[in-house]
Amino acid sequence: MAGTTKPQTAAGYSADHTQVCEQVLVTLLNAFGTLKDTLRLVGGLVPRYLTPEASPFVPAHFGTSDVDVVLNLEVIAEGEGYASL
Repeated sequence: MAGTTKPQTAAGYSADHTQVCEQVLVTLLNAFGTLKDTLRLVGGLVPRYLTPEASPFVPAHFGTSDVDVVLNLEVIAEGEGYASL
């Protein structure tokens, strides 16, 4: 999504787009196989898991437009850790 701007309000996010982001996250976790434990999820999907909807006080998370994943630098430094990707 390079070159696009982040929505300024919840109305700028799409539930369908967020669903696709979650599907991409699952695909990434499967692709990393046994190395998936070396990943850390950051960014817009995090609130969905930290603060699930609980009416009437906690509204549903408004969504995200990308997937942010942090790779473990030690795994990269060791050589072929992420080579399969």
